[in-house]
Amino acid sequence: MQRPVLFFPLAFLLLAACVNEEEPSSSHESSSPKEEAEEPSPSAEHTSNPEEEPTEYIGYNSGQPLFKMNKPENFEVMHDYFTDVDGITFTYQPEDIAYVSEKEYDTYHYDQEAVIEVFASMRGLEDPEAFLQRNKTSTSSDFADEGEAYEVLEADSTDMGPFAYAFQSDKEHYREIEYYGMHEDIIVLARVRIPLETEKIDRIQLEALEAISSLTFDDPASWESRPDKTRAVQEVVYDPVANNEPGAGREDGYSITLPAFPDEFVLEEAFPARLYRVKKTYPSLEKKAKTNVQDYVETDTRFEVFPQDLPSPYFSESEIAQANKEALARLYPEDKVEEVVLLDSSFDMGDFTTGVRVKMETYEEYLFAMETDHRIHIARYNLFNEREDYDELKELYEEAVGTFQLNAAP
Repeated sequence: MQRPVLFFPLAFLLLAACVNEEEPSSSHESSSPKEEAEEPSPSAEHTSNPEEEPTEYIGYNSGQPLFKMNKPENFEVMHDYFTDVDGITFTYQPEDIAYVSEKEYDTYHYDQEAVIEVFASMRGLEDPEAFLQRNKTSTSSDFADEGEAYEVLEADSTDMGPFAYAFQSDKEHYREIEYYGMHEDIIVLARVRIPLETEKIDRIQLEALEAISSLTFDDPASWESRPDKTRAVQEVVYDPVANNEPGAGREDGYSITLPAFPDEFVLEEAFPARLYRVKKTYPSLEKKAKTNVQDYVETDTRFEVFPQDLPSPYFSESEIAQANKEALARLYPEDKVEEVVLLDSSFDMGDFTTGVRVKMETYEEYLFAMETDHRIHIARYNLFNEREDYDELKELYEEAVGTFQLNAAP
């Protein structure tokens, strides 16, 4: 951690959409009676067109839309923008900097990638202007105490949009610019970090400033909500090979196309390098789970795809290919599994090389694997046998699996 700046660390914890390195959600069978049939609800009409990425992004405070800003040129929004209700993070990999693996999701590589983070904090300040002045004085004192060179950028000499001032300093490997502003009783914060190694540092800093300066609080009632990616075809791509120097990395990439899902679905995880998941929760099962505390009750149908480094603590293609509950004991309680069936070549699995159907009492799970020299790629989905949407979802899930393509490391 660098020199602590008031309010930034707490907000960054809120922004970090990082999930513990544990096996993505498993399905466990309940010993409770069979569920009653779910009442069908109207579904949104499926679209066959991929959804265009927005050029404007909305930032939230306490779950409420607070500001809107333009997409920075050359930057990409972090995947969690579409799953979280918080601030906004953009990243950019300068072409003259070595590639950073996206699977290292728990940290930013400020010496190798440019990062812009914008968010709001401290609702309810009685005197925001006084706070900004105190923070300006105390931050200047912190720099002086540490003997660190810095520059104060003022709004009257630099167009910063709603920000009053900024502190700029060069760390060991990157330049950091911290912007402070306010809207009514809310402090608005932005942080820009750019690798010192890149020859494009001035251009990147200007692009970041232009985006931050576009931030507006005007007329939020007219803003479009964040795109719901489950309502349109999702082209999920993770391609580290394309960004890597030849022979510099041993990390596979992949692509998969998810169809448009009914309107009950949500995008829960959106990091292709780690986990991409859509799901739907059945209200009646959720209610049953709250009343049946003795046994685990599966409440969701979900489709997820993810890679794991080898050796994986959970998945082995050779074990999956054995197609028996003893071999899959790490994934499913043996006493809950009724049947395991190995899928044959008539099932379109895309580039997956092994697939099984695991039958439980009230639902079934399909598990697919493709193992390379250094990674295993997994997709899986579950279906509830007695739900009226069983056939519809089965068709959608099977369609997605058939589009999986591996981009193996050289």
